[in-house]
Amino acid sequence: MLEVTIESTRLLNFLYTLGLTNVKKGGLRIVQLFTKAANRTQNWRTAIIFLKTSWKQVLLNITVYLIVTFIINKLIEYAACQTCLLYKLKLENIISETSSEWVLLLFFKNLSVIPLTLIFNVIFLLWITNKLKVNTENNRADLDSG
Repeated sequence: MLEVTIESTRLLNFLYTLGLTNVKKGGLRIVQLFTKAANRTQNWRTAIIFLKTSWKQVLLNITVYLIVTFIINKLIEYAACQTCLLYKLKLENIISETSSEWVLLLFFKNLSVIPLTLIFNVIFLLWITNKLKVNTENNRADLDSG
């Protein structure tokens, strides 16, 4: 049951990011991707042109992302394996005596690295397909009417 909750949260996070803070818009973008071949072709063209012209920016963004996730992973590994956190959790009967450091590793990764990766991937795809630009006039109209 917990896995269903976690995966549902990841899916909602993905749609929320894809829709630029609107789950419904994110879902509509997925539907359009699979139902309209013209949109798919245009997205590929836009992405290829963007990657050819802005490859240095893309490389820099991916490099920074990799460095950040490497640091986060090392901090998680340190907290799980090099501190007394696991021992203390066992001592306080918060987790089972038979639990290994994997419990902590996976717990912290589920809270940090995995959502960060999902969000990075979605924002990256929106960026290279030129869909990241938010129309501020529409946002103001939405705020005024809502």
